[in-house]
Amino acid sequence: MPEEDEANRLTVPYLRAWRIHFVLSQRELAKQAGITPGTVIRLERGERANYLTIRKLAQGLGIPMQQLLSENPAEKDLRGVA
Repeated sequence: MPEEDEANRLTVPYLRAWRIHFVLSQRELAKQAGITPGTVIRLERGERANYLTIRKLAQGLGIPMQQLLSENPAEKDLRGVA
């Protein structure tokens, strides 16, 4: 059973970048997402999260879940710069 749980968990590689992009502290993001600050810290360190936690983070940031998982806001900001 634990192997199945782990298979359904994902890393959130751009979480810290999105949090900084929106000028939020870890505590502020946790409050907006309805999770603990410790969870934000662990996920920013690369630990895996379940679908519900990722959805809460995306909602807390005000962005689609897919964008949180696959888009680096720092790269997005640089696209228009020549």
